[in-house]
Amino acid sequence: MKEVDYEGEKATVFAILPWGQSTEVELFVRTRDKRPIAIRAQGQQSSYATTVVQLETKLSFRKEFWTWTPPEGAKKR
Repeated sequence: MKEVDYEGEKATVFAILPWGQSTEVELFVRTRDKRPIAIRAQGQQSSYATTVVQLETKLSFRKEFWTWTPPEGAKKR
């Protein structure tokens, strides 16, 4: 993890080396609001970068994954 200037924005770089791959992937996260701004991959023969324009996640979880009941005999606070 290191701090850099990415196209005029201060950013933190997180380096990722995917399992079994020789291509390193770097994620650039803008320092001021902690939003991803770019992804760069560098391999043995090529290098490319892409700008993150919009990050959207649509996750849906079934309700039973989020329900919890205390174990029998547990003390209440």
